[in-house]
Amino acid sequence: ARVGESKEPTDLKFNPLNLNPDFDRKDWTDWKPNQFTMTPILLHPESIGEITLASDNPYDSPVIDPKYLTHPNDIKTLVKAWEKLHDVLQTDHMNGYVAAPDKIPNCPYEFGTAKYWEWYVRHFTLTIYHPIGTCRMGPEERPDTVTLTRS
Repeated sequence: ARVGESKEPTDLKFNPLNLNPDFDRKDWTDWKPNQFTMTPILLHPESIGEITLASDNPYDSPVIDPKYLTHPNDIKTLVKAWEKLHDVLQTDHMNGYVAAPDKIPNCPYEFGTAKYWEWYVRHFTLTIYHPIGTCRMGPEERPDTVTLTRS
């Protein structure tokens, strides 16, 4: 579903995951097919991270700062996605399949408000992998690479 300020879509993804904390992820025989989790995934973030050298020693690992959620549109898009997801879960089609959501403890905002979802996004968003792809890095004179001056 397309949500938020971005021209790119944010996917709402169904994951058949057991939410039982005692579930042994190595033994899928305990998986219960009537359980699922649904979460928005930001496929086109606008936040830009950076990789810098830690020192002049080529054997030192680089310093990687992904700078997640530093662009305001990423927050806005994820907030809209959570609002849309909440709307989907409230439909008649989902009645009987979805447990009533609980307010997150220690969140100072009223459940379901934009401020609540923003607080949720800032405290519980995580990265999983790179579904948006990768960029070739190299010298600026190569037209097929990404550089600081040409992205």
